[in-house]
Amino acid sequence: MSGSTVMQDQWVFDTFGINPADYAAAAPGGGSPNEEVPGVGPAADDGPKQITPGSLITAAPPAPITLTPAPHKPAAPQPAPPQNAAPPAAAPEPTIDPSPIFTIVSAEQLGRLLETLDQVEAKVQDAMAADSAMRAGLKRRKIDVRDKDALAKRLAQVLPAIDPEAMKNLRSAKGLVDTAGDGLRETLIEIETGKERLLNLKKLTGISRKDDAEADEKAKEEAHEIAQHYDLVVQSEKAVLDILPELLNPFAWASGVLELLGTDMLKDKVEDHYKELLTKNKELSTHLDKVIVALNKFGREETKTEREHIEKLVKLKDERVTHLTTACTNFASDLASLPAKGSGATPAALKEILDNYREVDEQRKKMAMVKKAIEKNPALRDDEMLKSLHPPIGTFDPKLTKKLAMTSAGGSATFVYVQDPGHVTVFHLPSGMAQPVLEGIATRVNKLKLFDAAVHEAAALVESWKSTIDSQFSM
Repeated sequence: MSGSTVMQDQWVFDTFGINPADYAAAAPGGGSPNEEVPGVGPAADDGPKQITPGSLITAAPPAPITLTPAPHKPAAPQPAPPQNAAPPAAAPEPTIDPSPIFTIVSAEQLGRLLETLDQVEAKVQDAMAADSAMRAGLKRRKIDVRDKDALAKRLAQVLPAIDPEAMKNLRSAKGLVDTAGDGLRETLIEIETGKERLLNLKKLTGISRKDDAEADEKAKEEAHEIAQHYDLVVQSEKAVLDILPELLNPFAWASGVLELLGTDMLKDKVEDHYKELLTKNKELSTHLDKVIVALNKFGREETKTEREHIEKLVKLKDERVTHLTTACTNFASDLASLPAKGSGATPAALKEILDNYREVDEQRKKMAMVKKAIEKNPALRDDEMLKSLHPPIGTFDPKLTKKLAMTSAGGSATFVYVQDPGHVTVFHLPSGMAQPVLEGIATRVNKLKLFDAAVHEAAALVESWKSTIDSQFSM
């Protein structure tokens, strides 16, 4: 046995707690080749039988057999054996370091992953198919969604046809949307920073009182209650922050209002876009009010300043939400009424550009929603397991697999793959799962990674359109 094989064996013994003596006894050919095995060999009465006179068995001479030689036929010539022919070389065993990093993937993990893949793959395929169809449709209209320069050229050709005063008003409205959005974002971030101050409330107020254990315990409970309320504040604050990018991209969502000027549908359509903002902001205010009440109940002079600060932030937050929704409504109205020079209708070429943009952005939203739904599955958040399944999963090691199958450390459904000399993965397969299914799972996991890359590409594509369009409508 070579030195590397000895180290490999020792690694298996040490890692999985195998007794080398038990393994040697279990392995094929583990016994001595000279050792007699019971029940094998000639029996005592199997020797040649003796024929004696007067016995019941008499020897009779065999009848002569005449042999007639067959006609002679020369043998057909045989091809000469090839010179220097060598048997096919066996696949080399993967090399393993003396102390590799190993990952063990359980049957339960693989089972959950397989079930999750079966649930999400159809959604991923639908999203990818829709993305391909969108791109193909735009290509048939001779629009390359990735060509930023071509988009800028199209805009440069159409904007001079728009009434200059109307263009000035639209740019001003877009600036007010950006300003209102930036102000709301700053307020939300300031609300979030209050968490650290309140988490340290006990330390800041020095509430520990050795002379009054009951009062001390009550103060601790109240401080803990405040901290819990603020955890909910931060969760709601992040939910509002997540909404802002959609509202601050008005050329995407407002492109459908160009035909709705002067109708109730225009107002309804705009309100639909900021309805979620109003809902999430109301939830945030509710949690902040609970913090204010809890701080007031705490009754310490040291927390009075913090309570008053939060009260001001609540008022400022609500004002800035109103500023943003008003700015979005005004922008949509200005865009819907954007006339050409001479009070003509909005140029069709501009409508087409904004419709293309909305189409690209809607596809981005769909893919992002699928990605978000996928990420909720616990089986797809096990980074270490997913890393071990990233193709290629490694070189199958039949020798180590066989060793584990012959011991209590493994089983017939255990497979060992060597990613590189320093990394080994042991897969325990669920009942009924075959080795090809394991390798197929790796391919399926890789498709999810490709989808993740496609989601990032869709987001980058929308950002490219946004920056190009915004640059043409900036003050």
